[in-house]
Amino acid sequence: MNVQRAVRRGAEKAGLPSKVTPHVLRHTYATHAHGAGAAARDLQAVLGHAKLETTMRYLEAQPARVVSPLDQL
Repeated sequence: MNVQRAVRRGAEKAGLPSKVTPHVLRHTYATHAHGAGAAARDLQAVLGHAKLETTMRYLEAQPARVVSPLDQL
């Protein structure tokens, strides 16, 4: 059994409504790791990307994480 088929069957067993692929799992992993505080450069190394720009395409913007210095006054 190949990886794509195993992921698809696992998603079906879990009752996930949307299409799940290994590539979707990479995006999800990167987004959640970044949201938990992982630096983009660290994710670049883990994902094996040569360029940071490639890694940045995996990450979704999370503007709520940015705190204005004015809010800390």
